[in-house]
Amino acid sequence: MSQSKNTSIAARNKNGTFKKGSSGNPQGRPKRSDLEKAMLAEIYLLAPQAVTSLKKLLESDDTPANVRLKAVEIVINRVCGTAMNPDDLEEYEEKIRFDFGSVSMDELNNSLLAMIK
Repeated sequence: MSQSKNTSIAARNKNGTFKKGSSGNPQGRPKRSDLEKAMLAEIYLLAPQAVTSLKKLLESDDTPANVRLKAVEIVINRVCGTAMNPDDLEEYEEKIRFDFGSVSMDELNNSLLAMIK
């Protein structure tokens, strides 16, 4: 067993969690190369333009439905995360419940369909 493995095992409580003040990754995150840093900087500069483009696609009546749907998917995945495997849903059932108040499922479906038309 490597030294880092021994250290992380020793830094755990009996229940398997890390003791206060110790880390499961004592060496930290790997450093980014200069190329990676430059690429991320460019991506961050383009982010506002990408958001504006998505907004225009969603708001335009000329945008085809499939393109609007993809834009909706991108936004929702970014805000909510990607969909989970249905087999894993039971574990998170309580965490993923939403309260839509008095909105029926039909009203919700119709609203979503209207958004992508």
